[in-house]
Amino acid sequence: SLLLRYDLKPMLAKRRLSILVGTGIGIVAIILALFLAIRLKRIINRPIQELVRTTRQVSETKNYGVRAKKLSDDEFGDLTDQFNAMLDKIQLNDVELQQANDTLEQRVQSRTKELERAKNLAEQASRSKSNFLANMSHEIRTPMTAILGYGDMLLDPDQSPSEKLDAIQTVRRNGQHLLSIINDILDISKIEAGQMTVECIEVPLVELVADIASLMRIRADERGIDFAVDYRGTIPQTIRSDPTRLRQMLINLVTNAIKFTPASGCIRLIVQMQKADDQPIIRFYIQDTGIGIPDDK
Repeated sequence: SLLLRYDLKPMLAKRRLSILVGTGIGIVAIILALFLAIRLKRIINRPIQELVRTTRQVSETKNYGVRAKKLSDDEFGDLTDQFNAMLDKIQLNDVELQQANDTLEQRVQSRTKELERAKNLAEQASRSKSNFLANMSHEIRTPMTAILGYGDMLLDPDQSPSEKLDAIQTVRRNGQHLLSIINDILDISKIEAGQMTVECIEVPLVELVADIASLMRIRADERGIDFAVDYRGTIPQTIRSDPTRLRQMLINLVTNAIKFTPASGCIRLIVQMQKADDQPIIRFYIQDTGIGIPDDK
């Protein structure tokens, strides 16, 4: 038989010593870790808290000019620089947006004024069209009166062939004038679009004035007004002008003179050649014994 004996006390003593040493080392390590954690917390938290503070201030005040303080030159310092750079871009975009809003408001105001001007022009165009139609209806009655009057003369058996021929020619001329007026009415869209053209062609001046005189003399005779044409100076046979517009203007002026001249009055259509800037021009004057037109009109 073999009997072995071993005393465990030295081993247990070493074990207790190891445990005590390990525990001591662990406690020291924990204390050191806590110390380092506290230091690292301060190092990490301060930049983060600064960023949080800056973010909260920007969010509450909408002031993009605020910047975070850079507390170190490490990665947190780089993060702070990037954050401030982002605020720079946001501030720049905010300024550009504000300028765009200001520009937009100015454009809206300008556009509103343009719309108001367009509205006023549209209303003015509508009034002009109404006046135009009223004037055209007035001008239509004038040649129609002559056509009907000379048409009645043609029915008179006592008229000589020459008088009937004159009446036919007058009816024809007034019919052509009436046709030109109707064409103008049909071309009212051109007037609204500003596309009405003015002719510059050869016009038989004396013949045109004679047509107007024969047309206006009938209306003047109906009211007992003496109407005559007075040529002053050397009058050319033809001039360059727009016969339709010239005829319309003279008829309008003479018609107004007849309208505002009392009975037994007189009207004179004066045709005179003058020179202006070495260029010969024809001037037309309508004189009457009526109430006249004020100088400011």
